[in-house]
Amino acid sequence: MDWTSGKRRQQSDEPTETAVPNEFISSSEWGDILEGKETIPGDKGSNTPESVSILANKTAPENDDTADARQPACIHKVAEEHLDVGKETRDIARQTEHTAKEQLQFHKDLARDKLSQEERKERRKCHQLFRLTTSSRDITYEWYKDRVDERVEDTCLWFLRHINYQTWLEQDFGPLLVSADPGCGKSVLAKYLIDHGLPQSSTICYFFFKDQDQNTIRQALCALLHQLFEHKPSLVEHAMTQYEIVGQGLINSSESLWKVLGNAVQDTRAGPIIMVLDALDECAEPEFADLIQNIASQLRASQLGNGKLKYLLTSRPYEQIVSRFRGLLQAFPNIRIHGEKESETISQEVNRVITHRVNLLSKKQRLSPEIKNHLEKRLQETPNRTYLWVCLVFDYLEKENFKKTKKGIESTVAKLPRTINEAYEKILNKSKNDWMSIRDLDLEDEEDFEPRLRVYLLHKTARDFLLADLASPTAVPSNPGASWYYSITSNQAHAILAELCVLYLNLLNSDAIVSTDAKEEVSPSIHSRSFLDYSAKFWGAHFREAKITDDADIIPIALRICDPDSKSYLTWFRIFWQTVRIRATENFTDLMVASYFGHEAIVKILLERGAEVNSKDSEYGRTPLLWAIVNGYEAIIKLLLDKGAVIDLKDDAYGQTPLSWATKYGHETIVKLLLDKGAEIDSKNDGHNWTPLLLAAKVGDEAIIKLLLDRGAGIDSKDSENGWTPLFFAVENGDKAIVKLLLDRGADVEAKDKDYGWMPLSMAVENGDEAIVKLLLDKGAKFNFEDGAYVQMPLSLAAENGNEAIVKLLLDKGARVNSKNRYGQTPLSKATKKNHKVIMKLLLDKGAEVDAKDVEYGHMPP
Repeated sequence: MDWTSGKRRQQSDEPTETAVPNEFISSSEWGDILEGKETIPGDKGSNTPESVSILANKTAPENDDTADARQPACIHKVAEEHLDVGKETRDIARQTEHTAKEQLQFHKDLARDKLSQEERKERRKCHQLFRLTTSSRDITYEWYKDRVDERVEDTCLWFLRHINYQTWLEQDFGPLLVSADPGCGKSVLAKYLIDHGLPQSSTICYFFFKDQDQNTIRQALCALLHQLFEHKPSLVEHAMTQYEIVGQGLINSSESLWKVLGNAVQDTRAGPIIMVLDALDECAEPEFADLIQNIASQLRASQLGNGKLKYLLTSRPYEQIVSRFRGLLQAFPNIRIHGEKESETISQEVNRVITHRVNLLSKKQRLSPEIKNHLEKRLQETPNRTYLWVCLVFDYLEKENFKKTKKGIESTVAKLPRTINEAYEKILNKSKNDWMSIRDLDLEDEEDFEPRLRVYLLHKTARDFLLADLASPTAVPSNPGASWYYSITSNQAHAILAELCVLYLNLLNSDAIVSTDAKEEVSPSIHSRSFLDYSAKFWGAHFREAKITDDADIIPIALRICDPDSKSYLTWFRIFWQTVRIRATENFTDLMVASYFGHEAIVKILLERGAEVNSKDSEYGRTPLLWAIVNGYEAIIKLLLDKGAVIDLKDDAYGQTPLSWATKYGHETIVKLLLDKGAEIDSKNDGHNWTPLLLAAKVGDEAIIKLLLDRGAGIDSKDSENGWTPLFFAVENGDKAIVKLLLDRGADVEAKDKDYGWMPLSMAVENGDEAIVKLLLDKGAKFNFEDGAYVQMPLSLAAENGNEAIVKLLLDKGARVNSKNRYGQTPLSKATKKNHKVIMKLLLDKGAEVDAKDVEYGHMPP
């Protein structure tokens, strides 16, 4: 539930007419409703058994002993006579209601469809914006799925038969995380599920993360929204409000995209939706926490709003990824399928793939049945075989001219790579193009040359094979047969690309390409210039990762393209800012550019030349210090502070100090640095009075919370919007560790929000979080108190929500079983209203009064 938006469900106990169950509505009343009459459901005239019972009680003579004696039998007789009729009537009423709702929805959809031609055009433009392509030559999200191999028949069964997958299929909402080791077919599985395996009655949207290429949250969200709007065109209206304000800038803000997606999936027209995200381990690391947090928020909203949203996620079993899902285990205990623990079953399925590939090779090479069977047997005897290994081995075999005899097979199998790394080594050393570049080359036609302009790695393990860690000696092989393993360092690769990009941008004749208006939208023709587009977007990252020093030959040219008065700057600047989360800004100095990108060498030079350290841009009012903090560049922050950057100078857009920004983005070492330099620990932003501690609790950063508390941060500071303390945010996020930390440090367990009087315990009960409820109770949280207009006692709230474990916990702690709110409703009447039979029995066993009535309407538990 999105508590922070201020649109929480008002927990008023006041009964409403629309809350009366369908059983209180007669067929005649439904007829009146369908004819447009103002009949209130459950009003006088209802002839269902329940209403007959209530009316009989109301009309019984008060002083007639005989009548009193006859009353129960009379009521029983009337109810019995009407039982069959009443059931039939209710069934008809429900069906009639369903038909009426369908007709109403039809007319609503019809009205929405009557859009003007201009409105339709704008909606189409908005929809296509999410494809993130500007020409037919651009790579699309569909391409990344289509390049994955199809599954071989009778494979992926280990997953399809898994009890957790079957359980997930039957659920209306929830996540499922599938982890498995590299090369075990996760992407093949994902593709099969998307195309064939998942229920086609659901809207299926997907995204395949690819390291260094298709790996950002923004790309993923755009792909998911494009598919969702393709299947459900009416939902595009959720994007139109933002689109009409910022135009193409909509796709540059992950925050806006999450909001659009959240609203769209909660729309009643959306129906069941399954989001498939493949290879989470290839998602850009800085954005991963945001991805999981937003998925959790969407699933919580779907749970509370009766939505039908599911996520299916695949990843390598890395602890830093898997650990992020632990917060969801309470609500979804069957969230994970451990593919890495299914090695024996997966090996059997790999054998089926081997059989399939041998059959294909046999037809191509015309192998005899005896030789074919022998090759199949020998390959299936290889230990530690994976899907990827099979793929690489058969690529090798198809190019190998081996003798088609048993002896020839044995000789060939003996030379086969035993590991994926060996396979990569053999493939690279068999390249026939090693020395081709030393001779003159003929120019090919563009259409022949273009398909080879972009190089793709076969698998992420190929990058892992080539890329060395910083401690390893490296050299690109200079002669055939040399080892390619760990032959390239990250610094080397980035340095080459950085130099190419900087030289290209510096030589641009920008007048012929773009105007000098930094905020004007980029012309589509620019995106057709592939290397201009690439250089503008990625030169900064390559330059930073190359660790270029201030004496490098490329530095003077890099300074030139950082100069806001240069033509090259005006070119790349506009292209870059339309690809990131934030809007382009004017008055962006060269020091801001270098600080934002983390170019330490350039920052040093500019500071030595006397650059203004506290200047602000015109859009956000951020200083170079704030731009460096946003991306977490500690070395640059130290340089700026040493040169006089004001440590508590707020930005103009949000009114937050550097400490608050560092906290918001989770930069623990920078938070410590700023505190050591004297930053105000309880500084408040201008909009919501959020302190750094409140922000840390809101984003769920336990390490920073501990650091701030150790330095004396106010533990019960409140925001101005809801009056929430850090404890409220921790409870809402369901973060048990942070809740415990705050409680152990003395957080006020009975703090109330300013609008509704809610306390942390009520919030935990509403969220169904038993572990946090227990923590709060153990710290003395009150659970027997006077109900307010929008506050129920925890026991009533748990009973209404049907949470048996929390009801039992509260009763064991001494919650009053017959407590009443101002309408006379008890926990039993709340449970009865929602037909939570297990809760009803539990309350009755604890002494709940069965004759307690709803004062307003006289409803009685059965």
